[in-house]
Order: sequence, then C-alpha cells, then structure tokens
Amino acid sequence: MPPLTAKEKFLAVAEKYGFSLFGVPKSGQLFSYELWDDGYYQTGYPKKGPRFIDNQDGTITDMGSALMWVKQPEKIGILWNVSGNPAVMTWQDALINCASLNYAGYYNWRLPNVKELLALVHHEFWSPAIYTLFFPNTQKDRYWTSTTYANDVTLAWFVQFAGGFTDHWYKVDKDFVRPVRCIF
Repeated sequence: MPPLTAKEKFLAVAEKYGFSLFGVPKSGQLFSYELWDDGYYQTGYPKKGPRFIDNQDGTITDMGSALMWVKQPEKIGILWNVSGNPAVMTWQDALINCASLNYAGYYNWRLPNVKELLALVHHEFWSPAIYTLFFPNTQKDRYWTSTTYANDVTLAWFVQFAGGFTDHWYKVDKDFVRPVRCIF
C-alpha cells in the first residue's frame, strides 16, 4: 500500500477527532452569559480534539482549517524583527516577503486572506484577542491580509488584534504580518 499523502493524513486525523474542514471556527466564548447566546451553543469547529497543534519548529497547525501559521514572526530573521519585536512592513512588502519565505523547512508561505486571519481571533480574550499560548507576542495592532478592499484598490483589509476586528487601511502604511501556508 503506498504511503498516504499529506491531504489523506489530514483527512484521517479530522475524521478521528470528529471535526470538519467545513464551516467556521468557534468564536472562543467559553461561558454563557444569557440563554441561547454563543457560549450556550458553542457552535463551530472543532467538535472535539485540539484545534491548534504546536509543531515545535516555530509553527502552529490549525487542525480546523488545514493551515500552518508562523508562531512568532519576529523569530524568522532579519526582515521580520526589530530588536526582538515583530517588524512592520507595507502591504506590497508583506506579499513579497511571505511568498519568498523559507521557514521551518517550508517554501510555500504566503500572506493570509482576510477570512483566514480573522479565524485566529479568539473572542474570549482581549488585547490581544488571540490564543496567546499558541501565538505569543501578538501585537495589539493591525496585521495585513492579502485581500484588497474592493471599493478602493489603494487599501487592503487588516485584522486588528486588540479587539479582534477587521477593517481596511492604506497599502503604503506599515503593519504587522503573520505568514501562513496550507499543510497539503
């Protein structure tokens, strides 16, 4: 029997733990404050099993979306940090630097789209609104996405992790970046 492909392995793990590649992630609200609110229903994936896996190589795998994220972009190297802190870059530089990144043995990194990055928002936390156990040192500011704002192409969408919201901003401005890749 030939070895399983990465996609077949991922689908087997998804089936084993009972979560789907379809749908949206849980919001992160763990408590119910009112009958029938988000905390009451706990909708979204994963239904059971861990959502995030620390690969111990500077990357985090999201088992719900089949995406691998750079855990701490400031640890990538020269272009990615300023005195130990994550660097900021223009939207165009973010696209180029992600696409040319060789990190943790992978070459197929890219800038995430707005829905992918927004899926990392964890609404049970605030400032930053992200699970910091897996994404430490996430800045409470804007992170670029690869998605251009349709009404004005000089703008692109970002996710702001202080409160976990999205909006658009000028591509020539400098914001933070978190590279992503598909695991298969």
